[in-house]
Amino acid sequence: MNSEVCASCGESLTGKYCQKCGEKKFDKSEFTVMNYAGQLLYNLTHFESKIWKSLYLLCFKPGEITINYLKGKRIFYVKPVQFFLLVNIFYFFVLNYVGYDVFTSSPDDYMNKDLMGSIFTALINNKVKSENLSFDEYTMDFYNHNYIQSKLLIILMIPMISLALYFLYPKSKKLFFEHMIYSTHYLTFILFFITVFLNLIFLLAYLIKKLFFNEDSGFIFQNEFGMAVTAITASIYAYLSLKKVYGQSELLTIVKTILFMISLIIITDIYRIILFFTSFYLT
Repeated sequence: MNSEVCASCGESLTGKYCQKCGEKKFDKSEFTVMNYAGQLLYNLTHFESKIWKSLYLLCFKPGEITINYLKGKRIFYVKPVQFFLLVNIFYFFVLNYVGYDVFTSSPDDYMNKDLMGSIFTALINNKVKSENLSFDEYTMDFYNHNYIQSKLLIILMIPMISLALYFLYPKSKKLFFEHMIYSTHYLTFILFFITVFLNLIFLLAYLIKKLFFNEDSGFIFQNEFGMAVTAITASIYAYLSLKKVYGQSELLTIVKTILFMISLIIITDIYRIILFFTSFYLT
């Protein structure tokens, strides 16, 4: 192979990289175990550094990672979608062993809903009857599908949140893509909070009960408590990050935060409806 010609596009090379496509100049000396190990170490250490920097800004400086990305300061941080997928995988992995799952629902959860509960009940009862299943059998099958699909389909919430922001900030002159970057970072934080911080809160509550009140009821996750803590944290984080990213006054940001959280409740319900029908037709 001619080392002075780009291996990818055939353009003549005048330096280390092709001026046309950016391909690195072919060098057979790179095909060594030491070079492979060096590249592996470089990628691992640099990517790990990006993760820690991204997590620090995401968790402790709400909105700043979004601002930096929109300003073009991107080299030190994990890309938004990649960041979201990594945290989502981590969330999925942790929940296999321990944790509070805010997104997965059982048939009973759907049947007891005020919104569309009667429709869900009729569909589930017809399914159980037509396939000659016991309700317990169907519940297990449905829940397993719902558990997996809830992690795969959660990405659908990003464009829905972005649409809500588009209408909440019509005069911001931000592109829809910019709203999507904020939405991606916001949902990434929620997943990370549930995976790490909420579990730590439950663990702390368990240790306090065991050490100071001599109660050992096990490491139990209380749904109502978990939902309350998540809702409060999500609201505070929304206020801080919205103010940072959209730069409006405190009073106006409070109003927008309330409207944003109401929108988030509606979006979550839409997501759960999509999740129901996906799980329903897969069982």
